[in-house]
Amino acid sequence: MLCKNVRLHTTNIIFSSLQFDIILSNLPAKVSKEQHYLYLYDALEHLSIGGRFYVVTINGLRDFISRTFKEVFGNYEKLKQGKTYTIAMAEKR
Repeated sequence: MLCKNVRLHTTNIIFSSLQFDIILSNLPAKVSKEQHYLYLYDALEHLSIGGRFYVVTINGLRDFISRTFKEVFGNYEKLKQGKTYTIAMAEKR
Protein backbone atom coordinates (compact mmCIF):
# COMPACT_ATOMS: atom_id res chain seq x y z
CA MET A 1 0.00 0.00 0.00
CA LEU A 2 1.34 3.41 -0.93
CA CYS A 3 1.27 6.22 1.61
CA LYS A 4 -0.46 8.55 -0.85
CA ASN A 5 -3.52 6.28 -0.70
CA VAL A 6 -3.90 6.66 3.07
CA ARG A 7 -6.29 9.37 4.24
CA LEU A 8 -6.47 10.54 7.82
CA HIS A 9 -9.43 12.37 9.23
CA THR A 10 -9.50 14.19 12.52
CA THR A 11 -12.05 12.98 15.01
CA ASN A 12 -12.99 14.51 18.32
CA ILE A 13 -13.56 11.91 21.00
CA ILE A 14 -14.35 12.80 24.58
CA PHE A 15 -12.82 10.54 27.21
CA SER A 16 -14.03 12.49 30.21
CA SER A 17 -14.72 9.49 32.44
CA LEU A 18 -11.79 7.24 31.47
CA GLN A 19 -8.96 6.53 33.89
CA PHE A 20 -5.55 5.27 32.82
CA ASP A 21 -2.66 3.55 34.59
CA ILE A 22 -0.08 5.03 32.19
CA ILE A 23 -0.10 8.15 30.03
CA LEU A 24 2.82 8.83 27.67
CA SER A 25 3.49 12.14 25.97
CA ASN A 26 6.12 13.86 23.89
CA LEU A 27 5.37 17.38 25.12
CA PRO A 28 5.66 20.12 22.51
CA ALA A 29 8.52 22.54 23.06
CA LYS A 30 7.02 25.64 21.51
CA VAL A 31 3.83 26.17 23.46
CA SER A 32 3.08 28.41 26.41
CA LYS A 33 3.62 27.44 30.04
CA GLU A 34 -0.16 27.63 30.39
CA GLN A 35 -0.54 24.93 27.72
CA HIS A 36 1.94 22.71 29.55
CA TYR A 37 -0.04 23.16 32.78
CA LEU A 38 -3.19 22.11 30.89
CA TYR A 39 -1.45 18.92 29.71
CA LEU A 40 -0.29 18.12 33.25
CA TYR A 41 -3.63 18.77 34.93
CA ASP A 42 -5.46 16.79 32.23
CA ALA A 43 -3.08 13.88 32.79
CA LEU A 44 -3.58 14.12 36.56
CA GLU A 45 -7.36 14.07 36.12
CA HIS A 46 -7.29 10.95 33.93
CA LEU A 47 -4.73 8.91 35.87
CA SER A 48 -5.78 6.21 38.30
CA ILE A 49 -4.26 6.35 41.78
CA GLY A 50 -0.77 4.92 41.35
CA GLY A 51 -0.89 5.77 37.63
CA ARG A 52 2.21 7.17 35.97
CA PHE A 53 2.67 10.05 33.54
CA TYR A 54 5.78 9.74 31.35
CA VAL A 55 7.02 12.60 29.20
CA VAL A 56 9.78 13.23 26.71
CA THR A 57 10.91 16.86 26.55
CA ILE A 58 13.76 18.85 25.14
CA ASN A 59 16.44 19.53 27.74
CA GLY A 60 15.52 23.22 27.77
CA LEU A 61 12.26 22.29 29.53
CA ARG A 62 13.88 19.94 32.07
CA ASP A 63 13.86 22.38 35.02
CA PHE A 64 10.35 23.62 34.23
CA ILE A 65 9.03 20.04 34.07
CA SER A 66 10.77 19.15 37.33
CA ARG A 67 9.22 22.16 39.07
CA THR A 68 5.72 21.73 37.61
CA PHE A 69 5.57 17.94 38.16
CA LYS A 70 6.39 18.56 41.83
CA GLU A 71 3.73 21.28 41.94
CA VAL A 72 0.99 19.32 40.15
CA PHE A 73 1.74 15.69 41.12
CA GLY A 74 3.82 16.20 44.25
CA ASN A 75 6.71 14.18 42.81
CA TYR A 76 9.15 13.99 39.90
CA GLU A 77 11.67 11.45 38.66
CA LYS A 78 14.14 11.98 35.84
CA LEU A 79 14.53 8.59 34.16
CA LYS A 80 16.97 9.34 31.36
CA GLN A 81 18.77 12.34 29.91
CA GLY A 82 20.54 12.48 26.60
CA LYS A 83 22.21 15.30 24.71
CA THR A 84 18.90 16.75 23.53
CA TYR A 85 16.00 15.07 25.34
CA THR A 86 14.96 14.11 28.86
CA ILE A 87 12.50 11.39 29.89
CA ALA A 88 10.67 12.09 33.16
CA MET A 89 7.88 10.52 35.17
CA ALA A 90 5.39 11.54 37.85
CA GLU A 91 2.98 9.31 39.76
CA LYS A 92 -0.52 10.15 40.93
CA ARG A 93 -0.66 9.42 44.66
